[in-house]
Amino acid sequence: MCAQPKVVVKIESEEDMLVLQDRAKSLNLPTHITIDAGRTQIAPSRMVYS
Repeated sequence: MCAQPKVVVKIESEEDMLVLQDRAKSLNLPTHITIDAGRTQIAPSRMVYS
């Protein structure tokens, strides 16, 4: 399996994240929302859009 490039964005609200995900899907781009476990530099329970 080959590594795939990823784009990570910081947004202000869950609503903004969902709008961005809908836009990406409309362009046939793969999307995924992850809820971070807090073992990284991101605060626990934060949603991460990739």
